Amino acid sequence: MRTNILILVFITIFYCVYAQTGNVGINTETPSATLDINGNLKIRATPNSAVVDGHKLLMIDNISKEVKTIDASALGSSTNNSIAKAEAIGNGADLGLTSNNGYQKINFLNSPTFSGSAFNLTNDVYTVPANGIYAVKFIYKYGDGIQAGTLAVSGYPRIGVFNGATMIEETKFSVVNAASLSILSSTAMISSVFSFSAGDEISFHMNPDNTNIDLLSNNIHTSAIIYKISD
Repeated sequence: MRTNILILVFITIFYCVYAQTGNVGINTETPSATLDINGNLKIRATPNSAVVDGHKLLMIDNISKEVKTIDASALGSSTNNSIAKAEAIGNGADLGLTSNNGYQKINFLNSPTFSGSAFNLTNDVYTVPANGIYAVKFIYKYGDGIQAGTLAVSGYPRIGVFNGATMIEETKFSVVNAASLSILSSTAMISSVFSFSAGDEISFHMNPDNTNIDLLSNNIHTSAIIYKISD
């Protein structure tokens, strides 16, 4: 009889150990993985590694809470998909500009160099891909060096960066009045940082401001660069 009982106990233990084919849960009655722990996990001792190559890191999926692995080397490099550059060389007509007063958006449609999917060459707008701090550099240059000519009263040509319909920064071409002439620097530049939200629409504009000078001549070179630098 005692022998039969021992055999029955061993059979029961064997069945309990090997018949478990489903998921196991700790602090949960509905485990959704082979081992599902609803609580903290401690590992008392782990060996150290002096290198990254050949190792994987454990990561937690924020949605499913599943533990996943990723190659450690993948964390050593990243791609900044926010970077965009548009550049155009030509005359005012090429850039969509006229001699009218007021800000006019630069047309980069014929830009010889361009990169970055966030910049739409159809409407010349950079759509901010994510919230964060962005570096912006906008340069407008015409002719070569210093230009001299006659300016209309209070005429100060300028360039500006816009977020939607709102101008967020502008700068004027440097003007020095001397008798009947005004000496005008041929280059204006904006280089700054801004806080943008995802979906903001950034564009680049020029305002001749009624100047009677060849701001819209041939040999205009303008470029805009924008990229995210911080959250």
